[in-house]
Amino acid sequence: METPMKLPLILLSATLLLTACGNETPLPREEAAPQNTPQVAETDTATIPCRVKQNSIGFHTGSSELTSLGHDLILEVIEDRATDCPNGRVHIITYRTDDTDLTAARHAAILDVVTESGILSEDMEASITDPTDPEEAGRTIVTLDAE
Repeated sequence: METPMKLPLILLSATLLLTACGNETPLPREEAAPQNTPQVAETDTATIPCRVKQNSIGFHTGSSELTSLGHDLILEVIEDRATDCPNGRVHIITYRTDDTDLTAARHAAILDVVTESGILSEDMEASITDPTDPEEAGRTIVTLDAE
């Protein structure tokens, strides 16, 4: 008599288990998603602004001669303008030092590299200014900006 009682309990447990596990329905968002529909990407036709690049240019100590890295950094800005930002402007800011001749010579050295690279005067802005921080004295910053 023990066997007939165990059988209905086993069948009842199996039925409950199958009902619980076998009754899976997709979530409504899965049903609502169309199948085999091509995805269309919308593109914005607005002008994408150029990335702004800024390099601090190095000179040999006490000299207006550019370091090779300084020269390369100027060319990097010029190259980025040509490839990424043809309408961008090159900004050159030279911070004054106590030696005004050295400041002017460094500024001229930067301008020479930029103009020799084919940048026209109307595509650049150059200035010599007082440093806001004493550590900026004698430093030249070359920046590419989208305008």
